[in-house]
Amino acid sequence: MPRRLQLAVCVACFAIVSLTVPNCATAAETQPTQSAEINADILKLSSESFIERQEAFMALWRLGDAALPALAEAKQSPNRSTAKAAAILEATINLGLSANDELDMSLIQRVVSSPTADQVAELCMRGYWELAERILRNSPELRRSYTNRQLGRFGTLSRLNFALRNAELEESWGVLVQVLGHREASYIAGLYGLPLPSSEVATIQEQAEIEFYGGNTARALSMKGVSPKTRTSFIARAGEFEQFSDPENLKHFTDPGRSESVNALVESAVLSLAGAYEQSDARWAEMTRTLVEADLIDSETALEPSRVAEEVLKANTVELPLVIFSLAVLGYSDAIEQYLISVDPDYGCVVLTGNSKHLDAIAALGLKRDLSNFDEWLEETRSDLAANRERLNRLASLCNLLVNIGHPEQAEKVFDTCVANVSKIAATQSRRRTEIERDVWLAFSRYMTQTESQDMLLDKFDSNFSGLSESTRLNVLNAVFPKLKYSIDTLLETMPGGDAVNLSHRKLKDVSRKRTWKKLDLLNRYVTDDPLLTPAEVEKWLSDAAANGQQLRAISSGREAVLIRIAEGYGLRSLAFQLAATSSSTVATRVTAARLYMDAGRPEVAMNILRAMRQSGETSYIPKEIEASLMAGDFENAKKLQQFQMVAPLVSSRRDDFSRTGSLYLDEGDHETAVEYLRPGMLLSEPFSPSSFFQVNSYALCLEELEQFGEASNARRANAIEMLFPGSEGVSLLAPSFGYFDYLGFYIYSIQKDRMHRARALLADGLAEAAWREIEYAQRLQPHDIELAVQCYLPLQKVAPQRAKLLFDKFDNTLLGHLEDCPSDSTSLNNLAWMYAKTGRKLNEGLQLAEKAVELSPRSDTFIDTLAEVHFQLGDTDKAIALMQECVKLNPEEEHYRKNLVRFRNGGK
Repeated sequence: MPRRLQLAVCVACFAIVSLTVPNCATAAETQPTQSAEINADILKLSSESFIERQEAFMALWRLGDAALPALAEAKQSPNRSTAKAAAILEATINLGLSANDELDMSLIQRVVSSPTADQVAELCMRGYWELAERILRNSPELRRSYTNRQLGRFGTLSRLNFALRNAELEESWGVLVQVLGHREASYIAGLYGLPLPSSEVATIQEQAEIEFYGGNTARALSMKGVSPKTRTSFIARAGEFEQFSDPENLKHFTDPGRSESVNALVESAVLSLAGAYEQSDARWAEMTRTLVEADLIDSETALEPSRVAEEVLKANTVELPLVIFSLAVLGYSDAIEQYLISVDPDYGCVVLTGNSKHLDAIAALGLKRDLSNFDEWLEETRSDLAANRERLNRLASLCNLLVNIGHPEQAEKVFDTCVANVSKIAATQSRRRTEIERDVWLAFSRYMTQTESQDMLLDKFDSNFSGLSESTRLNVLNAVFPKLKYSIDTLLETMPGGDAVNLSHRKLKDVSRKRTWKKLDLLNRYVTDDPLLTPAEVEKWLSDAAANGQQLRAISSGREAVLIRIAEGYGLRSLAFQLAATSSSTVATRVTAARLYMDAGRPEVAMNILRAMRQSGETSYIPKEIEASLMAGDFENAKKLQQFQMVAPLVSSRRDDFSRTGSLYLDEGDHETAVEYLRPGMLLSEPFSPSSFFQVNSYALCLEELEQFGEASNARRANAIEMLFPGSEGVSLLAPSFGYFDYLGFYIYSIQKDRMHRARALLADGLAEAAWREIEYAQRLQPHDIELAVQCYLPLQKVAPQRAKLLFDKFDNTLLGHLEDCPSDSTSLNNLAWMYAKTGRKLNEGLQLAEKAVELSPRSDTFIDTLAEVHFQLGDTDKAIALMQECVKLNPEEEHYRKNLVRFRNGGK
């Protein structure tokens, strides 16, 4: 129940008293002499007698509205005491505060005279939600201060966070609905069945948004006067894509300031996303005729869609980001690649590498496909390297590519060239040598991510160790041993067996270094059966590392969490508990401690840890506290937390929001919890903005893990529709000044996923022809991405077997052709074997491919996983289990491998 107002009254001189008085008289009950009495009482507000001031104040208050005209005039009195008391009385009466309540005027004085966001929050903290609601309703300026993301969201609203811990959501809703943005408030209202924000003073646009985000899509779309841009966003985010084939909706994608060919291209892309494939084809044909009539292409070129796409790019460089994105939607990645090669070969190489067109990527840099001109090319690159710092990233990517396709010697030469030129680059760019050194090694650490590449990186690091700075050493080791990140320095300083290392020392013996890296590798993989590092040594090592960090007062949240995770990885649960209990109580370690207690069957302890975190303002882990409360049998606490769970991110002082909180759970692999937060994060993201793309991507990734492919496609497709709208800022990341080669890869990935999952959803509904069109777009966009065949082959086989064979053959021929040119491309060998295994075709050939991939990369858990799957499909379950156990040993934290072990042991069920 709401708390009764209990405030103490301060009269004219604002001393604190406590009174209980009768109810205020109504206007009808006042006497004819009332006006004179009011004037007399107003004069007494400045009396020297405290009793007279008190009686006058209470008499005027009891009169209520009848006293307001005289009080308004008294506010202008030259007597400061009279004016101040009249102002407080007027505000108090206007707020509807009854004189029969006990009121603490030390607070009321501040609130009613000049209310601030902090003061209203204080009222809420004391439980006076009704009073806070009245004040906010009468102060638009104050309401706006709460929705200012700097002043309100992360400052004052954190106090509301505190107040909400002891309030029912229904009780506090009158305040929350006013201080949250109308979109957020509408979403919460729809989620919990609460009243929507008032639309009386809202614009038509805001009224429509209130309905839409409150869950009333049909009502929002039926409202007149809503802008085309907002309406487009509503339709897209509601997943009603077929509406964009309606000319009334489609026309809004036309911009009179653009060329006719660009408008036609955009409409063709939109129609394809609306499922109006024939209309899309017709619009593309119209665009082609326009280009022919303008003599931009000849009739022969018009017969080749890819060449038409290239000419559209060349003719519309002003609208380049939009044209690139539209062509990607339609699947013309080859045209985009050729254009990028022509304007900047380095950019083209990156895009081609991302699309698995390895030899084309090499050729884009000026290398011959057989690398016969490699030495000459490298010499030219060496002379250009000092003047082109950005080329470091390209060369690092090339180095990884060369290792992957079986040219490690050339990769080493590229690596050595960059390292040898550190001093030259530094001199040319007037920067410190250590800064350039850091950039070079960071570039290679970032791009050399596959097993063989990382082996080469570590070898090069070891041979250059003595000349590297301490920070560079640490950066490289963090990249090579990612599970030990944040703890590398402490672990090195406490390494057992006489191998302790201080990274600041310039020289280390070669033998000691080799053994040092080996021990880090064993620890990184939780290896328990290597005599070089026994579990007993690991236990002592972790204890010493924790003590070392605490002694230096430099241990971080990440470092503590790493040590605890390693202890768990080795099965040292007692040590994990000990480390968590003696840590510096950072967020990461407290969450880990709570999880350990829950796993140990002590949920009440976990609940107390998580409650303390929430009460200190950390709201991201409320779902974990709910789980602990249920396990502990505290159902009342769990129920209360559930109503607060989705409000908490909106009133957090720690910059928690739906997307950030959801990403925490996504990183942990808790997809069910993550999607609860990522869904509103996606829905409430700013339409047509670049940030919206990344929020949508996180949400879609989570849905894909949950195998909710149709919903994942809806999210990605809605974002694509928004990006195609005139003036959308979403495509701005494809502008050259933003390094569009990087973001283009993200966008192509998203479009590909959308097409693939839309095809799966259509196949599930028996719509084979529509599914095939989606498959065609996807295959044209990413001709090497066998995941399309893996996902769609079997469902397509059921409804259109000839189309399924065509899909399989396209990818089979493409990859086999690539392997003829690059027979040592371990990734392509593995991918083709995986396609064979998941489609159940050419299994014997798949076995040979998978074995060769593992031979080339024997420590790749990904490749061994494929080999295990092929053996399982061939019926060799024992071999499959043994290989999958090897995967677990190489990467014990990958849940996919543990699930496969269970599946293999259960015969595939």
